[in-house]
Amino acid sequence: MREVMYLMSGKAHCPYLLASLWTLRGQYNGPIKIHAWDDSFEICQKIASDPVFGDVEVINSNPPMKWKKNKQFGHKILLAQQSKADQVLYLDADTTIHADISPLFLTAETFGFAATQFNSWLSNGGIVRKRVERLRPFLDEDYRKILDRVIEHPFPSPNGGIWAAQPSSPVLEDWYKWTDKARSIFIPDEAVLHLMVARWTYEKVRLKVFRDGEFNMSAKLKFWPKGTNFNNIKILHYHGDSNCRPNKAPEATHFWMGIWQMLKDRNIGRVSEWKGTVKNKHLDRLERDSDVETA
Repeated sequence: MREVMYLMSGKAHCPYLLASLWTLRGQYNGPIKIHAWDDSFEICQKIASDPVFGDVEVINSNPPMKWKKNKQFGHKILLAQQSKADQVLYLDADTTIHADISPLFLTAETFGFAATQFNSWLSNGGIVRKRVERLRPFLDEDYRKILDRVIEHPFPSPNGGIWAAQPSSPVLEDWYKWTDKARSIFIPDEAVLHLMVARWTYEKVRLKVFRDGEFNMSAKLKFWPKGTNFNNIKILHYHGDSNCRPNKAPEATHFWMGIWQMLKDRNIGRVSEWKGTVKNKHLDRLERDSDVETA
């Protein structure tokens, strides 16, 4: 059995979840689980109750760890390990899905873990190198050697927002262990995932990376690999709220807002019942701006 999984912490990204679900259902008809913390649980229930989405289960899944911050980054790994599915595909809510996602499941079935390179970013690039280097104080000697390889050689830079795995994959256990140790740094799971790529792809062959943004393309055009065509993107990732920040990603904002307007017009996911309770400064500001087209 295959399963798509989302993790929702606060309410602010519930509009994003609604758009992601809507586009996902155009490409995938299997079971979906939404793990929701207390703050978003009621809204997620309303969204899932719309028959248009089919088999969607909302589970009140509060994080068990006692971390002071970054709990969601470790929680999603634990939830994947606890899944009863044969393969589970994790999606951030700030995504829209535009193509068949079965290759991600098939790769998880074959290798155990499927990672996705963010655009064509590399591990020894400026931004990524600095983020991964922050792991050094938390690592043992063996993993410091892996870290040295990661920042010196051009490994594909994975993004923690889209990946698939078998719940029994040793990558998940290893990934959580080091994310826990480095939980105080910026996006610790994503930094650690670079080490997982270096270790498990080449030493144990338990992981495969989908390259060049094939299943993880930035909403910001400046990050696109040369020759990328908007119509050929399989999963669009609106990192940093770039779905509703036209100063960051005007084309993607226009595209996403068209989906959002349609969902509101048709009251998909019972959006009219909960939209007013959600505070999202970027989306609220954009909707107040009458000069922004939404269709």
